[in-house]
Amino acid sequence: MENNKLSIRMHGIPIGILKQSNGKLEFHLKPWSENQLQISQSLPISETERIFPESECKSFFEGLLPDSEEARKALAKKYGFSERNIFKLLEAIGAECAGAISFHHINSIINEKQNEIIEADYKTDQEIEIYLNEKLTSNPLLNGIDDIRLSLAGVQNKICIVVDCQNPATAPIGLPHRGTLSTHILKPEIKNFPNSAYNEYFCLTLAKEIGINTANVTFRKIGSIPCIIVERYDRAVIIDWQILGSQRITRLHQEDFCQALGKSPSQKYQNEGGPSFNDCFELLKNVSPLLARDWITFIDYILFNFIVGNTDAHGKNFSLLYDTAGFIPRLAPLYDVLCCQIYPEHSEKMAMKIDSKYLAKDVHKRHWEKFYHSINISFPQFKKRAKEFYTILPLHLNNVIEHEKEIHPEYKEFTKELQILIHENINHFLKKIDYTA
Repeated sequence: MENNKLSIRMHGIPIGILKQSNGKLEFHLKPWSENQLQISQSLPISETERIFPESECKSFFEGLLPDSEEARKALAKKYGFSERNIFKLLEAIGAECAGAISFHHINSIINEKQNEIIEADYKTDQEIEIYLNEKLTSNPLLNGIDDIRLSLAGVQNKICIVVDCQNPATAPIGLPHRGTLSTHILKPEIKNFPNSAYNEYFCLTLAKEIGINTANVTFRKIGSIPCIIVERYDRAVIIDWQILGSQRITRLHQEDFCQALGKSPSQKYQNEGGPSFNDCFELLKNVSPLLARDWITFIDYILFNFIVGNTDAHGKNFSLLYDTAGFIPRLAPLYDVLCCQIYPEHSEKMAMKIDSKYLAKDVHKRHWEKFYHSINISFPQFKKRAKEFYTILPLHLNNVIEHEKEIHPEYKEFTKELQILIHENINHFLKKIDYTA
């Protein structure tokens, strides 16, 4: 039966078949060849065809779908199947996913293409505001609206858009045509978490200011809705000089750490069986060609999340980004950083523990020492890095705040709260590791 098979493609090139039989998934991965690309560290290529049963492949494919149970229920209701049917969900919305992967009917025309034409229907901000207010809940990621068919992981409501990379703050916003690619992700403010869009924008802007490799972000109000616009690091826009003014876009493959480690999205938190920091370092050790650089960068990610109070830095919020050839992975830019600590109703428990401690207030010098010893980094090295990091952070924090006063004065008081919290976290951290200047 052909209706229980999906052709899995990367850059339009078939790399395998996803089957569903008696409710169970089975992934047939084509053998290695010059055109065959690496789909996941958890689904390795070999010289012969490999067949992965559901127990081995489900985590990767489920990790491409929205995490939210409400979103899956809405999609299932819209398309007429169970919200637990991963195969049907990917069949319905898998034309564009994170990374370079896409899902197609088994007999659909093969169109191998590295660069794709950008096609979108451009809307006014007022029209986008209506979509966000009236259609996003019943149509997650706006699937089914204007023939949109795409999937992104995560719990938060969002939409994939096309917008000028040089001017995302004011340029017209487009909704990509069916199966075509987007350039950015638009995330409206999270209900019950006031200022969350600005919060994330501020944290990522600060991270970039101190030299951390982050996804490019812009804050923009769509009508009355505060939003953050995130440039997709798994997409690259290219000018087509043969057609004046035309742009093309290419996919870059990526996978989050849960997918690379074979962990289900429901296991993204360490205390629920998800990745630990040690697992993350071990993954980088096994796959990164620039291990020293990626380890230092990941240490910076940990330090930054710790100091800005981002307790939700779980296994799906770190990723591997592959080169254009699709084989060599590196640590992806930092994304999804939010000062959760500023919201009293948000859990204080960190997504990954430091040594044995899940609560930041319980982490002392001995816990940092044991943690870094466990990944073969000396504590004096860590203290040196922490000194460098926290020496420059207050200065750059002040620079960002002064800049934000000019362009977003309405968030002056909230920014002040963030500033106080970050300074308190820095002082507490340095005191606990017995750092003296």
